[in-house]
Amino acid sequence: MNCPSAARRCVGRRCVGRRARVGAGGAAAAVAVVLGCALMTALPAGAAVPTTARTALSVVGATAARVAAPHPAQYTARYSARYSAAASRPRGSSALPDRIAGTDRYDTSAKIAAQFGSAGTVVVANGSTEKQGFDALSANFLAGVVDAPILLTAGASLPSATAAAIKSVLQGSGGSGYQVLVMGKADSVSDAVVAQINAVVQALAGDKLNHVVRVAGGSRYDTAVAAATVNGDDPTGHFVQPYTIGAGSTLGKTAFLASGASNADALAAGPISNALRIPVYLTPDDGLPVSVAGALKSQGIRNLVVLGGTDRVPDAVVAQAKAAGVVTSVRIAGGDRYETASKLYDFARSTLADSGGAHYGSAGPSPVFLANGTTGFPDALAVGPLAAQGQAALLTTAAETLPPAAAAFLTKYASAVSGVSALGQEATVSAAVLAAAKAAVG
Repeated sequence: MNCPSAARRCVGRRCVGRRARVGAGGAAAAVAVVLGCALMTALPAGAAVPTTARTALSVVGATAARVAAPHPAQYTARYSARYSAAASRPRGSSALPDRIAGTDRYDTSAKIAAQFGSAGTVVVANGSTEKQGFDALSANFLAGVVDAPILLTAGASLPSATAAAIKSVLQGSGGSGYQVLVMGKADSVSDAVVAQINAVVQALAGDKLNHVVRVAGGSRYDTAVAAATVNGDDPTGHFVQPYTIGAGSTLGKTAFLASGASNADALAAGPISNALRIPVYLTPDDGLPVSVAGALKSQGIRNLVVLGGTDRVPDAVVAQAKAAGVVTSVRIAGGDRYETASKLYDFARSTLADSGGAHYGSAGPSPVFLANGTTGFPDALAVGPLAAQGQAALLTTAAETLPPAAAAFLTKYASAVSGVSALGQEATVSAAVLAAAKAAVG
């Protein structure tokens, strides 16, 4: 099979490309971007890649280098700036508003994407209450790999705010090839919505090509595996980064494991997953899914951060993960979802460390986002890529009262907080909660 020149080589029947990332030191480091060409599997052996498949490689862009994907050791362990073809995205966000809110959850995700900035790729996920974000709980890792914001859609129709945001984000990238990754099967994001998205991108690109690729598995657990393995193109975990997770652990590839029955813990981990390239795997409480065990083994995961109590992820499930190759695990759990989120960011800022000993957010002051911990899952899902830009904390809160754990976190890290932003309208996160958070920072 002949790959496009931007991709240069194929793994099996999938093209592999490369693009530059600007690291913390300001030097551009080449980081492989492994992308599945949706049409590859339909091609006869030895067939040339059609133009439609070339379009699916658009994220590689003009910066593509004609080299094979490097060994994981060639990746840096931590990035404090988002990569871009032209320049790094700014770290931190002194310009963030006190509140990012639209007329509904879809408009809010569009406004968050506007803060994120332009990109050649967009991730789209179902934002409905019925779906509770389960098909997209692991999307932040994938969004980090392809440098994309996350936008939300209804299952059966594309909201006008989302359509406009897709156009705005892609148009601002300055490229001519665009890609949209849709999380979940047709029962999550219908084929009709996919067609609507493709029509938006086709109008922008001035072509009739396919610009949409689904990232989906047979279940929410399999979809999480698809996101963690870059739609199956990174089974060995080239993008997964190594960390230590506390006393007794050694530097090794690290993953999160969270409940697939409750979305709170996995959502809180989104910004960390995105920024530090730590995939989020999901599990039911009655046993580790075969697909998850296989991915842990094939990606060489050695350190596991378990989110939530034993009622969410039982010790027996953790033992199954260890049978799949995990060496060390640590559990982050509080008395409720609010305390778990606060403990997670305390852990990320004080214990989780890269090869140089750096922690999440240790490069300088960073913002804190507040999302409603019961009804605000769409906002928490969408803000992951934006929060990752500044390695910001994402704390969950009740609508009318700032939880004691969140207040304690803000007080402890006050000197490292550059600002506080609430997500959603005041009915979701009240002005009183925002004021209390700002008071805790001082």
